[in-house]
Amino acid sequence: MGAEVQTPYLVPIQQWTFPTWMRSRRLALGFTQAELARRTQIARTNIVAIESGKRSAGTALRDKITEALKALPGDLLARNRNAVCEAVHRSGFQNPRVFGSCAKYQDRYESDVDLIVDKGETQSQVDLIDKARLLGELEGILSVPTDLVIDSGRESRMLSAIRLEAIAL
Repeated sequence: MGAEVQTPYLVPIQQWTFPTWMRSRRLALGFTQAELARRTQIARTNIVAIESGKRSAGTALRDKITEALKALPGDLLARNRNAVCEAVHRSGFQNPRVFGSCAKYQDRYESDVDLIVDKGETQSQVDLIDKARLLGELEGILSVPTDLVIDSGRESRMLSAIRLEAIAL
């Protein structure tokens, strides 16, 4: 039941425009434009215009919309678990797991999502373009900054610590 992303977001989430974030977050929460309009008490036509970039949102409107779309990253991950797993597998990676604040239920509204995935069985090495493409798609699905660690099977203290706390999706 997660958000469907037609194409991966190729722009880093930190550079998204407000309308791009607004649409991505609305979809991640499963809201229609009508539902967002109801929650914000903003006319649906204005929601459509702001989301499409045809109308800019002043501070008051941005604040209302941002408040209505407020969500913890862990909740967005739980809601969009299937879409995240599908994106990981479609990208040739496997075994998606969450670690960090979301795994410990200590995330805050400004937290990111930390994910670790295994390289696919057919991958001899990790292609950085594939990783970047997957990261963009995951941020598009979740609408929050995401850190992605690829577990290549090598041993390191950092990877060992991540593996210990990681929880399968």
